[in-house]
Order: sequence, then structure tokens, then C-alpha cells
Amino acid sequence: MTQLSKNPHRRGIVLMLLSIVFFTVNTLAIRGLVDLYPAISGWHAVIYRGVAGLAVVWSVYGFGRGYRFRVLFQKPLLFWRGILGGVGTGLFYITVIELGAGRATFLTLTYPIFAALMAHFFLKERLTSRRLTSRRLTWIVISFVGLGVFFLEKGLSQEVWFYDAVGILVAVMSAGVVVLIRKLHQTEHGSTIYGSQAFYGLIFAIPVSGSSTMELPLTATLLLIVAGFVVAWGQLTMTFAYRHLDVSTGSSLQMLLPVATALGSCLLFGERFGMMEIIGATITLGATWKINRETSNHSKTMTKIKPKKP
Repeated sequence: MTQLSKNPHRRGIVLMLLSIVFFTVNTLAIRGLVDLYPAISGWHAVIYRGVAGLAVVWSVYGFGRGYRFRVLFQKPLLFWRGILGGVGTGLFYITVIELGAGRATFLTLTYPIFAALMAHFFLKERLTSRRLTSRRLTWIVISFVGLGVFFLEKGLSQEVWFYDAVGILVAVMSAGVVVLIRKLHQTEHGSTIYGSQAFYGLIFAIPVSGSSTMELPLTATLLLIVAGFVVAWGQLTMTFAYRHLDVSTGSSLQMLLPVATALGSCLLFGERFGMMEIIGATITLGATWKINRETSNHSKTMTKIKPKKP
């Protein structure tokens, strides 16, 4: 822990990888719950995700410890972070239902490219400079290609239609959320940033799900709440990770999520993957490792450079 406290970049990587573990566990849990209780929909997951998220931020960061509920209605950036996160989550589940998890995830995971471009224009994180070289953008593109190869077989087996455009829209919205998180860390606590998504996602999902939420079995409801707490901690660790990582590095690490989820599905649900999918996963893992290696080496180099005395 001492080394992590002295190296913010390494701390950010650890937090981001931990968030991937939480997100993977949540996704696999929802996958299993739908098999047990077919009445469960994506909107139910969003509702209990919001309930659990608000409970976590209130209990851990409430009462003057960082979380400020009132500012959710006072600051436009928090409002848009919540709206984009909540609506984007709902639209993502729609694409999963209409396109299948493979194609939907592939479309959504194009967001690192949009995030890097948005960070360039809105956060002034330059893509080509001594601090952020063009090689990092190249590795982001390569990792995106790896994901394309990973989902190629399943993606090409279905027709291209309206919901593909919805998937791209989700990717753009996800990129906007990542950039907003990075910007909001300048003034807001991480719990408040995440609390905005938990609150506005809940507000968005309740009317969409209607009365079906009350008709779920008690056991299904309790298990959804547990899954919600898991993803709440994943969201918090991801939010705090962006305090120490720039957008391109953080979003590239998140590209490990579909690979981890696919491996978990293989082990738990007997899903099998072909050689092309294994090759795509390898490309993504290798490119992500290269991005973080270059960033880590750059950070070490910058700490050794002492400013000249005037």
C-alpha cells in the first residue's frame, strides 16, 4: 500500500482492474439470475443498481464525508453525468436484447476512441505530444481491432439494422460519461460523481419497468440487490481510478471487461469461443499492456526531470 500511495498512476491501475472484477462478477450474476428468473429484465438490474449505489454512497460517504446529494440538482455537469449514465445503461440493455450480448458489447466498446477524441478537445489531453504520444493512440486503435476480431464471428452472423446505430450512440454516451468523470474530479468527490448516475439511473428506470418490478419473486429481488451492491463498488472504484489516470489509459483498461466476462461465461455457463475470438482477446490484452507500460515509463521519466532554477 505504501508503494501505491507514492505512485498515483499505479494506484489508478489497481483501482481500475478492481472495478473490472466487480463489473465482471455483476454481469455474470445477472446472466445467471435471468436463467433462474426469466421475468428479470435489464431495467430491473438498473433499478436495484441505483438503489444499492445510493445506499453505498450514503453509508460510506454521507454525513459530511464527501457525498453531497444537493449538488446533484445544482451543477449541470453532475446532471449530465447522471442522465448520460442512466439513459446509456438502459439503451445498452436494449441493444443486448435486440442484437445479442456479443454484438452489443462490441459496438459499445468502441467508446475509448470517442473518449480519447473528446478528451483532446474538452480536457486538452493531447494525443500527439511528448507527454501523450501518438503511439498510445495507435495502441488504443489496435486494442479496438482486437475487440472487433473477438466479436467478429457473432457480430457478422446477424443483420445490420437500426439497433446498431443505437449501439454506437451508447458508445458515444459512454465516452461522454468518462470525460465528465475526469472533469468533475477537479471539483467533486468521487462518491458524488457516482451518486449522480445511481440517482438519475433509478429515476429513469422506474417508469420504464412499470409495475413488473413489484411482481418479481422475493428471492430474485434480494439477489438483484446483492448484484447491485457489487456493481456499486465497481462503479466507485472506477470513478476514483480516473482521479489518477487520463481518459485514454483508463478507458483502454476497461476494454479488458468483455474479455473477462467472456472467460467467466465459458467457465460458469459452458459458452465456447473459437480461435478468432481467442486471437482477438490476445490482441486486446497485449495492446492494453503496452499502453500502460508506456504511460508508466513516461511517468517515471517525468519524475526524474528536475525543473531548472530561474
